[in-house]
Amino acid sequence: MDEVKTSDNEIVIVGGGITGLSAAYMAAMDGKRVIVIEATDTFGGLLNTFKIGNSRLEHFYHHFFTHDVELNWLIRELNIDHKLTYSKTSMGVLKNGRIYNFNTISDLIRFKPISFTDKIRFGLTSVLTN
Repeated sequence: MDEVKTSDNEIVIVGGGITGLSAAYMAAMDGKRVIVIEATDTFGGLLNTFKIGNSRLEHFYHHFFTHDVELNWLIRELNIDHKLTYSKTSMGVLKNGRIYNFNTISDLIRFKPISFTDKIRFGLTSVLTN
């Protein structure tokens, strides 16, 4: 195995998702020489999207909201806020070839793939963790 040699002024970050890129940016602002290693051919990690039909979906339910303070700070800091657009979105669950809306409590009640008890558990977990 080859050894990675770095000086006190160098840092290697593994992963080009939002956390890795944010760390790289802050380290660079601190005067460090930064190398980011990313396994895929695009940066952005789980905030990336992929096309399904005429829509784009997030990888693994990752997204950010208009009220995400740290991410909005970074976007303004990088002066790319003029490139950002927010869209009205909705959520759904694909199960056995059917898409179920999953945006409201009534959607949860109508969601057939889980039992009534599991719907109560899901609802309580959602309320108690916010």
